[in-house]
Amino acid sequence: MSDYAFGLKTPRDFLDKARREIRRLESAMAEGSLASELDIQDLAINAALTLWHVADWIAKYPDDRHRAAIDQIKHERGWQKSNPQDVIYDYVLIDSHMALCAALANGVKHFELYSAPRFDSTRILNPSSQVYAGAAPVDLETTMSAMPSVRAANPLQMMFPKLKINDVGLPAMVAFRAALDYWDRFFTKYHL
Repeated sequence: MSDYAFGLKTPRDFLDKARREIRRLESAMAEGSLASELDIQDLAINAALTLWHVADWIAKYPDDRHRAAIDQIKHERGWQKSNPQDVIYDYVLIDSHMALCAALANGVKHFELYSAPRFDSTRILNPSSQVYAGAAPVDLETTMSAMPSVRAANPLQMMFPKLKINDVGLPAMVAFRAALDYWDRFFTKYHL
């Protein structure tokens, strides 16, 4: 396969890109950093976009191992889905950290979310105990658009997800690291 996207060739290359983006975000957030609030915001958006879109690379990569992973997921779940992207999306969205990345990525990419995030705040890791918390440790805000004509046509159509990057709720870095861990387990489990 030829280089497609500036030297990225495989889903693992795209996952490594996510790692680099998270390191950049971590550096920008470090005490004493000269990064502006907008720089941090941009880096966080890039991290969420890349973490979520690893799924696209897996679904579309023309390799026997990746197709076998999709078939194995279908078999494990008893799914009859034929579209590899549907299989990967539905499987990955079971994890709330990945659902959070999907909500952030799709919200910023498409300006709005067309349906409520498949995000379960009771299934988010508690940063101190590394176990699932029983309460909502993350502040995922959704607000309605100020566009009255769109809101009137479909009031649920215009939701904007936001994750605060601070010590209130779940820091974005915790969610992004959990998403990286998810992908590491996924790649190991399916031998990718």
